[in-house]
Amino acid sequence: MNVNPKVTRESPSQFLFVSPTAVLGGAERTMFNIISMLLKKGHHVTVYIMSRGKQAGWESIKDHPNLTMIIKDHGSEKTSLPDFLFNLIFLSYNNKYEYAFSSHSHVNGVLSFMRRVRLFRTKYLISRESTFVFDRFFGPWRVLFKLIYKFMYGQQDLIICQTERMKSSLISNLGYMPAKKIAVISNPVNLDYIDYQVADSQINKRPFSTLLVGCGRLIPLKKFDWLIEAFAAIEGEFPKAGLVIIGDGPERESLQQLVARLGLQDKVIFTGKISNPIQWFASADIGVISSEIEGFPNVLIEMMASGTKQVISTPCTDGVDSIPHITVTKSCSKEAIEAALRQHLSHQVDNAVVNKKYISQYRSVEAFWQAVKEYVE
Repeated sequence: MNVNPKVTRESPSQFLFVSPTAVLGGAERTMFNIISMLLKKGHHVTVYIMSRGKQAGWESIKDHPNLTMIIKDHGSEKTSLPDFLFNLIFLSYNNKYEYAFSSHSHVNGVLSFMRRVRLFRTKYLISRESTFVFDRFFGPWRVLFKLIYKFMYGQQDLIICQTERMKSSLISNLGYMPAKKIAVISNPVNLDYIDYQVADSQINKRPFSTLLVGCGRLIPLKKFDWLIEAFAAIEGEFPKAGLVIIGDGPERESLQQLVARLGLQDKVIFTGKISNPIQWFASADIGVISSEIEGFPNVLIEMMASGTKQVISTPCTDGVDSIPHITVTKSCSKEAIEAALRQHLSHQVDNAVVNKKYISQYRSVEAFWQAVKEYVE
């Protein structure tokens, strides 16, 4: 089943979106949400995927008549660069792009630099910052990113930061404004896509009476080890509860070994990378974001939009503090996660309706794009 919404023909424009890979992480999901909305409104969208070939998750839009997907099989973003530069020049000189959009610092830098040397043409160039670059990367990586911002940024019409803290961190670490306009615009959710994914759910029987869900790339920064250890500390008190961890990454084997050491093989399920995590969110009693630091955890608002009854998040970014009806732990620690889990499992409530209402009013993809247009136009 594909989602091909009725196309409206009012003043269609051309858009270009560039992503390092087609893996739908947080930054890619934000672009996916915007792309889906633009297609629904009748615009023409080109998506350029630089490396690693096709990935799951694009099924709902891949056959849309207004979508052109260029997917490259290069083994890495570095090896894809010469091919990408050639194709970028070709595409921009054969299409009149109204907007070009990217959401990774190195891709943002390349598009800006190519525009500076007049080898890339677009009416508006929008760059979104995907993380706290200078809080996450150190040593040679930190130096490399400073060079990218200094010598490659600057031709954007707008740089989008996800939170005020991200904006201030970027400017304070650089010591200057990397573009004329930098705005804070909260991450959006595409409710049409969420509703479609929920309706298309393949989950008929929940594996646990009380379902806890965590989702993300299995890397140290996401602190799934804290979530597992916190769950281990309370699972004896709540024998009907179980934990599902969605995603894949370099930490998977060590996390599975941790589960085995704690004797939780029957209480913790690893799904691996799946194309429809939304179905799990819709079934969850409690969704948990355990990260130590995030630009903004898109999984959190996707859980809220999907119908997760309760949501817990660490204070991984300043953006979570302003969201109603969720619990923000006292600190980014396994002890704080344990306390929040115990509280929510002891006093379970259903915030699914109010969560979705909040997302509809304040986090829609239409509102996000309207804010972008107001800043640049």
